[in-house]
Amino acid sequence: MFSEHVIFVLCAGSYSHEIGLVNFVRPLRTSSLLTHRLRDIVFYTDPAFVEAEWKTIANFPRLFVYPVRLRARPLCCLPSHLDL
Repeated sequence: MFSEHVIFVLCAGSYSHEIGLVNFVRPLRTSSLLTHRLRDIVFYTDPAFVEAEWKTIANFPRLFVYPVRLRARPLCCLPSHLDL
């Protein structure tokens, strides 16, 4: 599905404060990069958290949200196939 992509894990929920996702995405989407050289950005997080900031990043291409729900330990929300 994805290859040579950027993974951004956010262990946050709807209760969390905004962190300025646009400041993370903008340098990865600079106008000096050719469209075919852009890497997909995949956010692993609670969709309720990204929803609050989506209006600031929605126009950037190739952004994906993989929905996960938080549990007791922060990294337990990662899919088991990720070896971090």
